[in-house]
Amino acid sequence: MLTKPRDGGTMMLGNDYLLTYNAKHQITDRKQLHKHINTMKFAKGNMLDTTFTGGAHSHIDEQDQFITATDICTLMMYSIDPFWKQHYVISAHYVNVWNFEKKELLIYTREEWEQMYGN
Repeated sequence: MLTKPRDGGTMMLGNDYLLTYNAKHQITDRKQLHKHINTMKFAKGNMLDTTFTGGAHSHIDEQDQFITATDICTLMMYSIDPFWKQHYVISAHYVNVWNFEKKELLIYTREEWEQMYGN
């Protein structure tokens, strides 16, 4: 389950849940995927902000160290070709990089990332 903002120029990541159902279509489990809501504006007034090429959010204090399926779904729903390039999810142990153009996810350990790019 995802949260959709009323403002068309804003993307929200977080406030999402994984709901599990049994064969009788009853909810048997509910797991909160993010503790926080991250909002990103990609419009200025009614105009698309073409300088917005992507963003980042943190999973530092989250149980899940990796980008979630709802993160990727949200990013794919809101992405605007050809402007959006990459989105980063930073956790205590990993850096997840979503490439919009290739629809490709790369995951690096923090150690690998810091060796390649520094802190």
